Amino acid sequence: MAVPRPGPPRRKIMIYGWSTRSGRILTLTLLLDLIPNLAAAAIGAVAVRTYITLQRQIRYRHLDALLPANKVIQIVMPTIVVPSFEIREGDGTRRLVDSHSNVLWVPLGDSLAVGRFLTRAAPLLRRKYQILQVTDQSYDPEQRLSIAFGGQYVNDLSNSAIRRHLPDFVTPDVDEVRIGSTALRPTIDRTGRLQNDYGFILSTSDDQGRRVVVIWGIHSPGTEIAVRALFEIRPNSRAGKLLKSGENAFIVTQGRVNGLRVSDIRVTHAIRAIEPASPSS
Repeated sequence: MAVPRPGPPRRKIMIYGWSTRSGRILTLTLLLDLIPNLAAAAIGAVAVRTYITLQRQIRYRHLDALLPANKVIQIVMPTIVVPSFEIREGDGTRRLVDSHSNVLWVPLGDSLAVGRFLTRAAPLLRRKYQILQVTDQSYDPEQRLSIAFGGQYVNDLSNSAIRRHLPDFVTPDVDEVRIGSTALRPTIDRTGRLQNDYGFILSTSDDQGRRVVVIWGIHSPGTEIAVRALFEIRPNSRAGKLLKSGENAFIVTQGRVNGLRVSDIRVTHAIRAIEPASPSS
């Protein structure tokens, strides 16, 4: 009977000076050290995110009453009619060209204000709300929350809300607003440049729970001033409490203007807006 010959002796495999057994031990040791660190990092990240979310909820809690239950926000853009406009030719000469009736024009300051609003609102809304952007000629009056940008001369929805809830708000001049006996005029330097402007926030609701918020200024920089003030209002201030209560509110803001930039934003007045009588009364 043949006896099988023994094979060559088994050798430990060495990788970069380590045996496979040593490598397994080292890997296991590293994993045991790494797992607690990863768990701590994950817990820390969750804690930081939770803290930021809570801080944001506390900081913007004056806006909670404005948010609709159906999570749809209608942004109503202003429009102006521009029958013709001036263009510059290659040789530097200028000429007038006609505009088309279906081409919509929006004041630059109001457009910047809408962009500012959407940027500031994004963390608050956290992708849970649907944003509808429409014009004052195509908005849906049945939406639970409509935010109209621009004043009564450029936005039909703004005009109807202001006339209904602020009957004492009049503009006798392009550079002046009167609210009852109070006159507001922005500062204009000798060259005709705007130095400061006033912004306004009107928050209203009807008996069906439909809310309209109007944001505008004496001039278009005032619209952006009002937007910034809306997010910088302290929840425990008079303006913050008015918004938080869900009551009809009118807020006056003021800020400096330097070209396309606004700064030094502050709230100057915060009052309850008029609640008109129902048509049946």
